[in-house]
Amino acid sequence: MKNWRIVLNEIKRHTQENPILSKHIEQKWFISGTQVREIIHYLRVHKNEPICSDSKGYFYARNKQECQHTIAQLRSRMIKISQVAKAMEDMFMEDNQEVIF
Repeated sequence: MKNWRIVLNEIKRHTQENPILSKHIEQKWFISGTQVREIIHYLRVHKNEPICSDSKGYFYARNKQECQHTIAQLRSRMIKISQVAKAMEDMFMEDNQEVIF
């Protein structure tokens, strides 16, 4: 994973009171929004970094309480994505239907 140290060091300078927007990371370090999200995922999952986010941007959590909103947001998105996947599977369940039309 390329650039993860740069992004981690940038986010570590930002608290819940002073988050950084993805677009600022993108512009400062010349990486795409997709790359930022992939790096954040890598840091959270593989490096166990407490990187949180809200509508104001990313920040480095100082304690578990600061992560609660991010955790709730991720769980909510997980449920919604699962509902969409099930609905799409159900579209093709009747009589082993392979096409909708």
